[in-house]
This record gives sequence, structure tokens and C-alpha cells, in this order.
Amino acid sequence: IIPGSSVNRVYREAHVQYEQIAGSLNNLLQAADNVWQRNVDTANLASPWLVRNSLSWNREELVLIPGSSRSINNWIRVDGEAVLAQKATGRTLLQVNTPALGASLIGKHQTRRSGQRRQAQPDTGLRISKNILQNKLLRIEFAVDGCIKRIYDKIEKREVLLPAALANQFCLFEDRPLAYDAWDVDAFYMEMPASHPSLVNRQIIASGPLRAGFQQTWQAPHYELDRKSTRLNSSHIPL
Repeated sequence: IIPGSSVNRVYREAHVQYEQIAGSLNNLLQAADNVWQRNVDTANLASPWLVRNSLSWNREELVLIPGSSRSINNWIRVDGEAVLAQKATGRTLLQVNTPALGASLIGKHQTRRSGQRRQAQPDTGLRISKNILQNKLLRIEFAVDGCIKRIYDKIEKREVLLPAALANQFCLFEDRPLAYDAWDVDAFYMEMPASHPSLVNRQIIASGPLRAGFQQTWQAPHYELDRKSTRLNSSHIPL
């Protein structure tokens, strides 16, 4: 079928074929994973998790797993090295290093001697307050209207924003095309005054050694934007 001559039929048939291919591939991957997992020794770990890296370079990532631990200081790798952890609303956030095309086995201490003190988690430099969010790389300051008024690069020791410039602005422009309303964006939309909703609430939604962040709520006469959040991770780990 030539695309364009029967677009609907092309998409319907392609979806069925791709679902069959994806199903076969997932079955093969699951079978391979089952064989691999059966040969992993987890005897020294409680609640073990095998974190796999499918990419061809070493990775340090944040991994969110179900279940919240009463203590976050007892997560370790299979070699005994401590794993940094943070509670996250019924789940646990872990910082995991995985080798290229490999995996890391992590879990909790199987046993802990009586009287043994839990190891304190290291300071990652992640901080959050009413209007400041920072780690070892960046310091971000928020204005009272919810915009970002300052981003300071601690590594390069320089300001990222121009003087008096604002970032993270939420604004709406009036879009009334002269023709083809479904896809036209006329050049003069920039000449229309932008609508800026008002910030009505800001609350901290995450605070810990691995991730910190705000949730901000903006309001305007005809709408409310309720879940616009700004998050920052420790070090260079991506969001």
C-alpha cells in the first residue's frame, strides 16, 4: 500500500504487525532474563534487585523501586558497598552504578549485628528551601511569582541568566489563525500580549540526598495549572 493513498489502513495493519514483533521480542528477552536471574546468587541479600544496563557505557542512575523501607541506610551492593537511598512516597529511590552491558545486584543487609550502628549517608550537597534549590553543580533561585530569577553554575563560577532575565516563565499567547485553525500559527501571534497566570502555591515535594523539588500551582481566570514541578538531582545524575 502506498502511504497517502490509504493512510488509515496502513496504520491499522502496521500496528498489528508491530505488536506481533514486539510480543515475540519481549518473550525472547524475558526467557533470556529468566535464565540469567536463575544463576544470580542473592543469598547474602534481603529484598534483592538486579538492575540491568542495556547501554554500552557505564551508568550512574536513580532507580525507583516499589515499597518503602523503614530504614534507608541498609541498602548495599552484592560486594558490600553502601547504596545511597531516599524515601519517595511509598517507594524507594536508589543511586545505582551499573557497568556497560551489565548489571548490578543490590539489596538490604541480610543480617545486622546487635548494637551495630547504621552507616550515615554521605552529604551529596543537595539542598532545598522556600525559594532555593541547589546541588554541587547549580544554585537555582525562584522569584515570588514562580519564575527562576537566578541560575548559578558552581563549576564554571558564572551566572547562566542575563541580568534581570527570568527563566521558567509560563505564558500563553492568543492564537487565532486567519485560515486553517488546526495547524496554522500566524507570525503576528507574538504581537498579542501574553497571559501570565499568578502563582498561588508552592510546596516542596521531594527533599533528600538524591532528589529535591518544588511543585507550583498557577491560576488564571479561566484555568489552573496544578502540577508544574521543578526537580534537581544530586551531582550529575539526570532527572
